[in-house]
Parts: sequence; C-alpha cells; structure tokens
Amino acid sequence: MALEEILSEALGFPVVVSRDEPNVYWSTFETRVIESDAGTFLCKRGPTRYESGHGHRGGVAREAEVYRFLLSPLGVGPRFYGSVEHDGETWLVLEYVADAFRLPQAPRGSLTVAARWVGGFHHRYERTQPAYLPAHDADYYLGWARRARALAQERRAGVRVVGKLDRLCSRFELAVPALLEAQPTVAHGEYVPKNILIRGGETYPVDWESAMIGPGEVDLASLVHRWGERAADAAVRAYRAARWPEGVPPEHEAAFATAQLYWLLRWLGDREFWTSDATFVHLLDEVMAA
Repeated sequence: MALEEILSEALGFPVVVSRDEPNVYWSTFETRVIESDAGTFLCKRGPTRYESGHGHRGGVAREAEVYRFLLSPLGVGPRFYGSVEHDGETWLVLEYVADAFRLPQAPRGSLTVAARWVGGFHHRYERTQPAYLPAHDADYYLGWARRARALAQERRAGVRVVGKLDRLCSRFELAVPALLEAQPTVAHGEYVPKNILIRGGETYPVDWESAMIGPGEVDLASLVHRWGERAADAAVRAYRAARWPEGVPPEHEAAFATAQLYWLLRWLGDREFWTSDATFVHLLDEVMAA
C-alpha cells in the first residue's frame, strides 16, 4: 500500500505527497515526516500485533487507540488524523509539530510545565480503565525485580554487587503494595524527556506505546529522573497541585518513592535495551546508588 494511499485513507480524501524523509528523532518504530498538498504529517508504522518489555510496550496499535479515544477528545497532544491497518502493520498519522523542542533542549522551566500537564491528565483519567490498556499488577512489578536479580547473576556482576542488588530488590518487593494502593489512572508509561515536545509553553507528549493503567507516580518518577534536585522538586510540586487541587493523598509519598526504584529496575531487568556492556554497568551503578 503506497504512502499516498495510507494518508488518503487516514484523512478521508486524496493526498499528493511532495516530500518524504526520516524523522530526525529516534523512536522504537520508523517515523517519517511527510509533506503533501494537505499539509505536513508525521507517520509512524509498526507491527499491529506487538509486545516487548515483558508486556511493558504495546506498539503502534496501542498508541493509536490512546490518540483516538483519550488525547483527541481532549484536544491535546499532536493532532490525530487517523490510523490505517494494512498487511499486518498499523500506520499512525499525526500532526507534525514543527518548531518544537524536546524537553532536554526546551526553555528553562519546561520541566515544570510538563509535570503540570501530566498531573492534569492523570486527574482527568482517574478511575478510567480502557480495555485496550494493560493494568499493571503485583506480578508485573515483581517480575522486574526477579529479572534484575537473574540478569545481574548472569552477567557475573560480583558477589558484593549481587548481594546489594538482592537486598534492594527485596525491599522493592515489600514496597510494591504502595504502588497498588495509589489511585490508578491512565499513565504514559515512559514519560521521559525525549518523549515530550514543548512549543510555545505547550506540552506535546509523544510515543504512547507503553500507555497503561497504574499509578501516575510512575510517570512522575520517569519525568524527574536524572534532573537536578531544585528542578525536580519544582516539577513534583507542580504535578501534585495539578493532580490533586484539593490536597495530596497520604499514599502518594510511598508510591512515588517506590515508583522511582521501579523505574530503575524496569530498565535493568530488560536486556532488550542494553545497547552495550557499558549500558548495563551504568544502570547497575544507578540502582546501587538508590
């Protein structure tokens, strides 16, 4: 199926493509910037049936459902034009957000803007559990601790390191109920700076392949990871004010602390995203520092 046919089906009228080039930003699946007589679009394609990261990622088809049913009705995020399924693949057609900054390169204060956005989004979708999104349960979280332990032993990380990791994973396993006691919501799942565009003070989260039902604290933990203390504290305050205008619930503190540890174990326990031995060692060092 030709690209012009994909766009025409998604938009509902014939489209003539004038330029097609790869997107400069990396994503799990191929993304392309398409110029046409109808405007400029971002097209993303991937297998319709897809799962990786032990159920963490659901692929382009899951992302398309998030745009169709959750983002588009609110009028937020890049504009959603449609999705097309063809020959075992799903094509996602979105607005191309020109002149936007990825969060790490965005103007000062943008971390707080992104935190406020996701806090408001979590507030809007509390108690919403769409059937097309996975609900993360105790087995899901405990699985990351088990895999982190096993992979560290497999990599012969050393008796001392494995012992420390084992103690840390044990503490995480005891703390998992804090994640389950937090108010569930629709969460992005990988609300990291590279997945957040900022333009004119507006937030455009992208790459919703890992969207899930669970504690919003996971998105907050992934957002402030590796930021300086002052910027992170401001972002956390902005998130809390946007999500709970009537006051922060008492279970939030424990859920947020546990979510920060989960975020490290989630990457340490997933060999799919170790690009090198150095990546594993760096992740392990971060977990040890926790």
